[in-house]
Amino acid sequence: MEQWFENEARGCACFKNDDSCPGFEDCMCKVENEASVFGEDMEAHSNRVETRIKRPPCVEKFVDKEKARLGEELCYTVVIKNPCPHELHDLLFVDRIPKGTAFVPGSFCVNGKEVKPCIEDGKLTHKIGRLDGCEEIVIQFKVRLVGKGHCCKQHAC
Repeated sequence: MEQWFENEARGCACFKNDDSCPGFEDCMCKVENEASVFGEDMEAHSNRVETRIKRPPCVEKFVDKEKARLGEELCYTVVIKNPCPHELHDLLFVDRIPKGTAFVPGSFCVNGKEVKPCIEDGKLTHKIGRLDGCEEIVIQFKVRLVGKGHCCKQHAC
């Protein structure tokens, strides 16, 4: 189900109530409103007010293989998109290293540049910080299949 809002300055804008990731054209970035009073031979209008709407970033995750064998590496790609024109702050990326795998050191990259994540208790953590309006970042990392029962005990922050 979609909710529609009339926005005089920008035409009609909508956002979706489901979990799908909107494109920029589907993002409602602000709601504007103005009040009016009408009476006998008079008309008065208030100032225009606006409220900026923030949407959470869209996150999509992919893996490069559907099937793999012990010793092989899997490459995960996570795409994070800010669907609205205003920036988001204090973003933190967290992903669990799957059981039976080990993180491949030096494989964590943000937009193609190697970055050192924090690895603790089977979790990868990376401070993204700010994501500008309509910006997209791509995070990639690799794990090696090491077998059942292996739990990632790596620790590096």
